[in-house]
Amino acid sequence: MDQQIHILRREDWGRDQGARIDYFALLHSLKLKPKYIWQFQDHYLDLASDASWWPIGTYNIDGQHVGGQVKSDTIPDGTIIDLNECERIYELYPQVCMLYADRYKRGIFASQDREWFYTAGTNFSVRTDYVLRAFPQKTLDVYRSLCDETYDWGLFLEFDIGRRLTKCQAEWYDLVSKFRFDTPKQLRQLEEEHKASLSSFAEQEYVPIYEAFATKYAQLQDEMTEQAEFSGDYASWAEAASESTGYYANEILEKILSATLAVKTGKAVAQRDGVLLEKIPYNFPLIAMLLRAALEDGNRLDVLDFGGSLGRSYFDSRGFLQGVAAFNWSIIEQPHFVAAGRANLACSHLHFYETIEECLQERSPNVVILSGVLQYLPDTWGTLQALLDLHSRYLFVDRTQFLNSESDRLTVQHVPAWIYEASMPARLLSETKFLRSVEDSGYQVIAEFPPIDDYNPPGADALYKGFICATTGLRVLL
Repeated sequence: MDQQIHILRREDWGRDQGARIDYFALLHSLKLKPKYIWQFQDHYLDLASDASWWPIGTYNIDGQHVGGQVKSDTIPDGTIIDLNECERIYELYPQVCMLYADRYKRGIFASQDREWFYTAGTNFSVRTDYVLRAFPQKTLDVYRSLCDETYDWGLFLEFDIGRRLTKCQAEWYDLVSKFRFDTPKQLRQLEEEHKASLSSFAEQEYVPIYEAFATKYAQLQDEMTEQAEFSGDYASWAEAASESTGYYANEILEKILSATLAVKTGKAVAQRDGVLLEKIPYNFPLIAMLLRAALEDGNRLDVLDFGGSLGRSYFDSRGFLQGVAAFNWSIIEQPHFVAAGRANLACSHLHFYETIEECLQERSPNVVILSGVLQYLPDTWGTLQALLDLHSRYLFVDRTQFLNSESDRLTVQHVPAWIYEASMPARLLSETKFLRSVEDSGYQVIAEFPPIDDYNPPGADALYKGFICATTGLRVLL
């Protein structure tokens, strides 16, 4: 590998799972992160020396004598772990996210008509960026809060870590057989084709233990769910900015880019703010409006997504837009997002621009999207007016905080730490002023849909709302 290798020995808490939580949490905070992680089950390899942890006379938690024995989930006899070769495998197969070598073979766990791989031992490697996507800080916090120092908690973690590593269908690589696979079904097919034994199943007695902790996990996750908080009532944007801590833009970009690439390549189904999701949070008001716009404009859809990050709405919606003959989605973003988008995500349908003017030189949008962006602009109303002046067929606004007031309120928004550490100026918009701007620019609101979330700052009533606006000249059937 020709680079320094950092070797850690775990602090002994939470059976053998606490160290994983500690290290995964540490990775989130490191600016200089390793590319790959290897974890080895070494404590059963030394059976005879004075330093052995497992001499004759050692019994496990189940009362079984384990002293002087080679544990079943250690590296198989005759197998050599060459870290240079492991790095070459990762480079040769970008879809491979985990490597392993285990005499216990690849464990499979089944619960509630689902099955996934799990790491019976700890002789496996994983890409660091995959770990960060699979285990956001919020998940690690819930794991830690669940810990009761019982063996059952350790079993739950062992199985649930495997579930998270399997759910995005990234490939595992068996260093012994040299086979690659991403699902238990595919592994069984390889076993059948090659007449080989490559897997083992977890004992059924572990299923109720896992499911009991999984229920506790879901309940505790709901209790620990954090929402963005807003504070203050500032006289100017500059004053609110001076009270904000800011954020490391490059770090946030890297997190969002990594998660978006996972969606693009099929390793994940969706992401939001760099956090991988288990299912797509379909925005059906948006999808309905996009299809309607295409239908009314000769099966042509040209979207201007202002502040659209790296295409979250595009990737969430694209499955419903395959029948649109002429389809373009243009995102206007900050320069570093545009550079990352052009280098890694742009295609014949997806484009990135730094300004409205640059976009209009190549595109003629019939839909403008403002999703969770207006409140973060220093010149909210000037930007909105510039977009209204395009007179696109439809304007779609959602994930925006509106006040039941004649005036705005400037606040500082504090982002939940499990997403990323940041605080920034945020404007709670006057709904009255917004509706007046829309109407004065020749639009009518044809639909208002419920908020994704709500928050009530002291002394005001603010809600996240969504609006679909159409140019007045359109024949709108309500």
